[in-house]
Amino acid sequence: MLKLLSFIEKLSKPKICMIGFLLLLLLSWLDYVTNDLSFLIFYLVPVFLLSWFVNKQAGNIIALASTLLWAINDLIPSSYQFTSLTFFWNVSNKLAFFLFFSYLSSSLKEALEREKEIARQDPLTNLANRRAFYIIANSQIEIAQRYNKPLTLVYIDLDNFKQVNDKFGHKVGDRLLLALANSLRTNTRSSDTVARLGGDEFVILMPETTASEAKLLIERLKIEILKTMNKNAWPVTASIGVVTFLKFSESIEDMLNKTDYLMYCVKQSGKNNITYQIYA
Repeated sequence: MLKLLSFIEKLSKPKICMIGFLLLLLLSWLDYVTNDLSFLIFYLVPVFLLSWFVNKQAGNIIALASTLLWAINDLIPSSYQFTSLTFFWNVSNKLAFFLFFSYLSSSLKEALEREKEIARQDPLTNLANRRAFYIIANSQIEIAQRYNKPLTLVYIDLDNFKQVNDKFGHKVGDRLLLALANSLRTNTRSSDTVARLGGDEFVILMPETTASEAKLLIERLKIEILKTMNKNAWPVTASIGVVTFLKFSESIEDMLNKTDYLMYCVKQSGKNNITYQIYA
């Protein structure tokens, strides 16, 4: 069942809609030819397909279509004859049933998507968290290896952040981290992944980025970070390690350690600087 759901999820939405409506027509035809047998419960399958894999609106449309086809089958001469009031009551009940099922399916899917998104987000900054970063990074590393493309990692650690927390309190510290996150988000490319690994440690994954390209981007980014800190009178700078990988380690953890070590060297040599390295 999981394999089937995974297969359907890979299909395009128009294809899922087509499958859903074809299945509905098949069920309606079976409903017609069998006459005395009820296929009502099976009508929920196409409703589920569209409400779960497409969207709520598609689920509602096929719920209406299911009700209409069921009603037509009950109106044809070979079917059981209802009085107009009874027929209207039954149609209304079927419609409410299908619409409610569509609502439940789509709402559950939305709730699961929200939970999945929350599980991959840092709760303070809304940047990717460590778990999400590892998933994205592993995927990008595979692409870089396959097509022989460079990939750059940037490790950022704030200098004197603890002093801000101690002097102004953790609320100000949180404001600082939020401001930094916004600065990183604004001054990186849409193809880059910015993540908070924890505390005042941030990382940027820059796919298909050479050492020279990375240097231009990170120099500008450092200026923007300092502008943000100076604007708020926060006595904080940034130590940054940048490694451009032409050859890839066995794991993202090892690549992060190499970049983290480079950042640590900046810390040891006076802070507020950037060190670059090419790993080939």
